[in-house]
Amino acid sequence: MWSEQSLKVKNRAAQLLFVLLLLCSWSNSNAQYRAIDRHARNAPDSLRFDLPALAEWLTATADSETGKARALYTWTSHFLSYDEQASREGRRINNSIRDILKRQRGLCMDYALLFQALAHYAGLHCAVVDGYALPALQPPRALPSAPDHSWNAVWADGQWQLLDATWASADDALQQQFGTDYFFTPPAIFLLSHVPAAPLWQLLPCPLPIEAFSLPIDELLPKAQATAHCLPLSPDSLLRMSKGQRQIYLAREAADFHPTPENKRQLAQALADEAGRIDDAIESTQLEHALAQQDTILTLLSEAKALSPPLLNWQAQLYARTLINQTVGCYQLPEGAVRHISAKEAIKRLENARQFLEDLPEEDLYRRYALPQCKRMIEQLK
Repeated sequence: MWSEQSLKVKNRAAQLLFVLLLLCSWSNSNAQYRAIDRHARNAPDSLRFDLPALAEWLTATADSETGKARALYTWTSHFLSYDEQASREGRRINNSIRDILKRQRGLCMDYALLFQALAHYAGLHCAVVDGYALPALQPPRALPSAPDHSWNAVWADGQWQLLDATWASADDALQQQFGTDYFFTPPAIFLLSHVPAAPLWQLLPCPLPIEAFSLPIDELLPKAQATAHCLPLSPDSLLRMSKGQRQIYLAREAADFHPTPENKRQLAQALADEAGRIDDAIESTQLEHALAQQDTILTLLSEAKALSPPLLNWQAQLYARTLINQTVGCYQLPEGAVRHISAKEAIKRLENARQFLEDLPEEDLYRRYALPQCKRMIEQLK
């Protein structure tokens, strides 16, 4: 019979062997990139602003999607320098891919966006992943209140892989302890220093809860290596969503995973942005469709307000305008229609809209225009 202490030692040895085998396999495959890396570093600068041609040149010697991704990773990390000025100022200076290429400097988001743009032209499916950087492997390990780092996930040769071009030349604790870099690092190792805001980007069969990342790494690794499957949504399904649905899903995942005020504010913003997109697409000639879309707008904005009150001015304007337009549309439907409302119900809704309008600044132009009309409609219905 094994004693409890012996079993612990045996399990710890098995876990260590698993990690060593994983890293040995990764290291052996990493050696094959030397020729690709040399080719990528010699890319002609004349192609800098022609991303389709640059992506074609960089991937010309690659015979797999993994090789293509490696060429783009190497070029991005070699071409860009970290933007110390932007870091000191606490803001991104680059506003576009062209800015990134022109200045040849960037923050982590710039590295990730440039890699994603090149991946698109190279025919690779790629996502930017926002999350938390944990460069120190020793306790205490606590996540910031909001995501503070960005990297990439890319589909290559039949599976999703993780990479971080920003940290390609870093010499941090993870590299020193495990001898890795940040290209296609096994997810169980990668998440020791990169915790995605949306748990599905952990790329584990069963994503870990936030509490796991405060554990010492010798306790975290066994949990990351668990094989039980519980992932409700795959990255493929996520990327098939519309832009608005995807933003809401990721923001909701981030707020559920780490429910800080900032993450809740980001979710509220994603909800409001989707409400604005729906409003822009409403066709006024299709009344029933418009009324249903207005329901969605009001639901989204109500949740946004509950998450991070108060609504921004443009969001309050949209809520009031939608409520007024929907109320008028429902009231004017013939009696017996499914969406018809009584004068009493119409007054109740218009009073709600009036409250939103009165909460806007007095100098707000929409308030000046809509508030008198709203009051007039209420009086007419009484």
